[in-house]
Amino acid sequence: NAVTHGIAPLIDGGTLMIDARHSGTNLEVVVKNTFDAEMEQRSGAGVGLRNVGDRIRSMFGDRGGMDVERQDGWFKVTLRMPCAS
Repeated sequence: NAVTHGIAPLIDGGTLMIDARHSGTNLEVVVKNTFDAEMEQRSGAGVGLRNVGDRIRSMFGDRGGMDVERQDGWFKVTLRMPCAS
């Protein structure tokens, strides 16, 4: 998603960063990429991300979640889910 919808449309390419860490009792995965904030959104935009968020909530309830942020030319998705110790 980050490459296809965020970076691929950029003429000069872009940057993709992935970070995974153990945070308390959760696994937190952050995917962050550059994108063109002025580009018009396509029909159906965000369906895949909504599906991922719904799947995490159905699997983990309140113990999991997903946050989506757009700021200063960056698109950031943070996934949280419980991890076994």
